[in-house]
Amino acid sequence: MDTLTYLKNIYGYDTPIFLKDIRIGRKSKTAIKQELYRAYNNGDIQKKSEGIYYFKSDKEFGSG
Repeated sequence: MDTLTYLKNIYGYDTPIFLKDIRIGRKSKTAIKQELYRAYNNGDIQKKSEGIYYFKSDKEFGSG
């Protein structure tokens, strides 16, 4: 399972993901940080501020 899929399964949407709290097997913090940075540049994940990411839901406010 790749990092983004793993994080999406754990955190879901619109929940802050703190880089400092992420532990994925034997992956280093640097490797995880690089993966999140690339995902952010590709638009796969959103960045709230330094070290805080989240998956934006597709829902619009007030719908569903």
